[in-house]
Amino acid sequence: MSNEKKVLENIHNLVTWHYGQNYLFNACMQYLMECLGESQEYDYWFFSGVTGDSFTQLHRQDPNEWTACLSHDTFDYDFAKKAFDACGYNFTYVDDTELKANKAKYVQKVIEYIDKGIPVLSKGCEGTGEFSVICGYENGGEAFLYLKGDDKAPTPYKSDFTCHLGLPTGLVFAGEKKQAPPLADVYRKAVMSIPSYITMPPENGLTFGKQAFDDWADSFLDDRFKGKSDKELDVWKIHGTYLCISGTNGCSREFLRKAQTLCPDMEIIPHLLPIYEKMQNHWEELQHMEGGFGIPVQTLTDKGKMLPVANKIRELGKCCDEILEVFASYGVRPKAQRIETPRLIIRRWAAEDWPAFQSLAIDYNATGGKHEGMWSASEADCRKSVEFMATDGKFFAVCLCDTGEMIGMLVLNGMDSSGEMDLGYIFHTRFQDAGHDREALEAMIAHIFTAKNASSIVVRWQPSWTQQFVAPKALGFEFVGDNKGEMRLTRNQWEQSV
Repeated sequence: MSNEKKVLENIHNLVTWHYGQNYLFNACMQYLMECLGESQEYDYWFFSGVTGDSFTQLHRQDPNEWTACLSHDTFDYDFAKKAFDACGYNFTYVDDTELKANKAKYVQKVIEYIDKGIPVLSKGCEGTGEFSVICGYENGGEAFLYLKGDDKAPTPYKSDFTCHLGLPTGLVFAGEKKQAPPLADVYRKAVMSIPSYITMPPENGLTFGKQAFDDWADSFLDDRFKGKSDKELDVWKIHGTYLCISGTNGCSREFLRKAQTLCPDMEIIPHLLPIYEKMQNHWEELQHMEGGFGIPVQTLTDKGKMLPVANKIRELGKCCDEILEVFASYGVRPKAQRIETPRLIIRRWAAEDWPAFQSLAIDYNATGGKHEGMWSASEADCRKSVEFMATDGKFFAVCLCDTGEMIGMLVLNGMDSSGEMDLGYIFHTRFQDAGHDREALEAMIAHIFTAKNASSIVVRWQPSWTQQFVAPKALGFEFVGDNKGEMRLTRNQWEQSV
C-alpha cells in the first residue's frame, strides 16, 4: 500500500448529545446529505421521524444486552430503504456476511467513494458497535478514518471491518439520485405510520411501543433481579437506556409540528400533540424518580421502591393506547398482533371478548376449579377481567381460525432472573384434547424462545389436575424432580426438537 491519505473537507461532529441527538444513523444520514449538497430539510430530525426512530420505545428481555434505538437494533435493508426513499436516493447495503466474504472489493469501493467526496455509512467498526461514517483513508486504504458521535476529528482503524464488541458490521453506500417525493408527502406518510411502530410485534428478544413500556415496568416487579449484586447488574442496560430512549423520543413533537405546517389538512395532528406533550411530562417526572439515570442497584432490586417507577412507566404505555384511539377515530388501525397456526389465531384480548371469557370461566369452574380455585363468572367481573387483560400484553386469547370462537387463553406470567418464563394456559374442555391445546402451546413456546429470548419455560398446576400436563408432556416438557405439579422445557430441548 502507498502512503496516500485522503480526508473529506467538511469534518465536524455528527451529533450534539445535549440536543437529544442520540440516534446515530440519523446523524450519519444528515452528514451524507450535506456531502451530497442536498437540502437542509434532510437533517437529523427528518430522518429520526421518517424511519420511526423517534416514535418507537424499545425494551430487551436480556438485561445483559444493551439496547439503543430502533435504527441501531433492527437495522436492515428495509430500514435503510425508508430513509433513502424519503430523500430520493438509491443505495447499496452490504451486510456482515457479504462484507467479510469480499473484503478487498469493499475496501476499494470505500476508497472510490472517498475520492469522489462521498462518505460511507458504517454499522459498527473496531471502536464502536454504533453507526459512524467513513470520511477518509490512510496508507492507500490500510486504515479508514471513522467519524463517530460528537468527535470533532476522525479516528483511524484498520480496514478489516471488525467490531471489538463482536457485533456484526455493515456498510451503506449512497447510490444514484432519483425523484424525491414532495416533503409534505414524506411527513404525511411518517405520521400515518405511527400506529405500525407502536404495535410492532416482538422480535429477537425485543418488544416495541406499548409492549416495551409494559415489559420495562414488569422487569422491576418480578424476580429477575432478585439477589443480584452491583457487579451483576448494569443499571444503564436495564433502566438508563430505556429512560434515554423515552426522553430522546420527545423530539417527535417537533416532527409532528413540522408535519402540521406542511400538511395543514391533517386534522389528526392537533389531537396527537397533547398526548405527546403528556408523554413528555410523564418522562420529566420519571427521570427524577429514585435517582433516574443514576438509580442505585439496591433500589432497582427493591420491588416496593420500584412500584411507583413501574406505574409511571405504565402511564407512558397508556399514552400509546390513547394515540391508537386517535388514529382509530380517523379509521386508521394497525394490523393486529397475533400468532397464527393452521387452525388457530392467538391474539391480544379485546374488551368485547367478555362473553367468551365468561363461558371459559364457567367451564373452568366445572373442571379445574376444584383443583386451582374458583373464578367469578359474573358479567361484571368478567367484563372487568377482560378490560384489564386487553391492556396487558401478557394475556392472549386463543381462537379458531374458521369461526373466531375463543377456545382458551395463554398467559406469560413473568420471567425470573435465570431467564425462565412461567407460562399459564386454560382451554375449554371441548378443545383440551392434546390437539388444539397442543397447537396453541407449541406456537407460544416458539414465541417465548425466539421473541422473549427465554432460557426455559415452566408450567405449574396442582398435581391432581392431571389433564393440564398432557399437552406439555407431548411437547417435551419434563417434570421437575419429584414435583408432579411442575414441568419444564429448556431452550436446548426445544432447539433439538424443532
